[in-house]
Amino acid sequence: MEAARDEHADIVRRLESFSDIVIGFALAQTALTLVIPPNPSSFYTHPLGILGYAITFTVIARFWWDHAEIFRHYFVPSRLTIALNFAALAALGLFVFSLQLWLHPNQSNASEILMAKGYIVTFAVTNGLMACLRLIGAQARAAHLTPERRKRAFSLSVRTLCVAAGSVAGAFTPPIPGLEQSALYAGIRLGAFPAELFIGIVGGMLAARIAAIVIGKRDWGPPAKA
Repeated sequence: MEAARDEHADIVRRLESFSDIVIGFALAQTALTLVIPPNPSSFYTHPLGILGYAITFTVIARFWWDHAEIFRHYFVPSRLTIALNFAALAALGLFVFSLQLWLHPNQSNASEILMAKGYIVTFAVTNGLMACLRLIGAQARAAHLTPERRKRAFSLSVRTLCVAAGSVAGAFTPPIPGLEQSALYAGIRLGAFPAELFIGIVGGMLAARIAAIVIGKRDWGPPAKA
C-alpha cells in the first residue's frame, strides 16, 4: 500500500514538472509573437500585437495557476487524466502558435478573421480540457474534499465549459451580414474580429453566469470548520 502511494506521488511530481516546463516554454514563446514592423511607429498605432501578447500572457499565467491548483487538490493519476493533461498542454502550444498566425503581417481581412477564430477555438479547447480534468479529479477525490472546494471545482469547470462552448459555436457560425468585422478604436484599427465570434463568447459568458447562480443554490453540505 505504501509503495503504491509512493509510486502515485512520484508520477504526479514528474507530470507536474513536465507540465511546468511546457508551460514555461509557451510563456516564453509569447514574446516571439511580436513582429517588428517596417515602420516602428506602427507597433504602437496598430496595437493588435501588444494586445494579443498581453491577453495570451495572462491566459498562460492563469493556465499555470489553475494547473497547479488541480494537481494540488484534485489530480488523481489514471490513463484518462494523464491523457487529458497531455492534451491540454498540446492545446496550449497550439494556442500560442495560433497567436503567431493571427498577428502575421500583410494578411487579407478574410485570412485575419479565420486566424482570429483559430485563436479563440484553441483557447476554448485548452481551457475546456483543463475544466474536464478538474471535474474528473473533483469527482474522484470527492470524499477527501471540503464542500467549499467541491463547489469551487464544479462551478469553475462548468462556467469554463460554457464559455468554451459559446466560443466554439461562435467560431463555426456563418458570418452575420451587415456587421462590421474590423475592430476600431479612436480611428486605430485593432484587427479583424468576427462579430459572430464575439456574440458566441458573450453568449457563453451569460450561460456561465446562469450556471454559477444555479450551482450556488445547490446544497454542498455544511461548511468546513475553521
